[in-house]
Amino acid sequence: LSILSVPNYANISFDVVIGKSSPYISEVSSLINTLPNASLFIGLPSLSSLIIRADLAIAAAGFSSLERVTLGLPSILLIAADNQINGALELQHQAAAVILDQSSESFESELLSHVSHYLNSPTSLSDMSSACLRLSDGRGIQRIASCLIGPSTPLSLRCARSSDVYLYYRMANDPLVRTNSLSSQYISFDTHQHWFVDKLTSSST
Repeated sequence: LSILSVPNYANISFDVVIGKSSPYISEVSSLINTLPNASLFIGLPSLSSLIIRADLAIAAAGFSSLERVTLGLPSILLIAADNQINGALELQHQAAAVILDQSSESFESELLSHVSHYLNSPTSLSDMSSACLRLSDGRGIQRIASCLIGPSTPLSLRCARSSDVYLYYRMANDPLVRTNSLSSQYISFDTHQHWFVDKLTSSST
């Protein structure tokens, strides 16, 4: 927060989230009071509403990284514990996040550089968001349950709906699907979404 409290970012809104047991609540609250563009949230039961409206997260590489990936939110990751390293490295390898070393002497300049880059290059954020959505559809629990106890209901047919856009997106970009398509090129999410909305609203599809 201190690093990002510069005039260049005065028009950016910051949502700051910390846990109820954080030892830094008082310190963070005092800093938030000096920043008109920042809001503090303590002990939220769910982060989904904030993730949905955010463009970029700066956060530890813990379990909430999976929530952000599932909802398509790019992240600047900070390693807070050794058990976060492998997951963070994989997210960076998949272009869904970037890792910064907060112990590095150049951390401040690197953080400012990355945030400035994403501000000036919306397509970079969009590309990272698409990379996130390719990694997870949030249906892992259903798959595990199906493996353990079998399908809970018989197969059924239904009409496609707007929330299926991500499911179709992952299927369309499956390597085997792309290999056997007329065009083997990867489909961007923007292109796919435009096609999907056209199909949903078409009276002949």
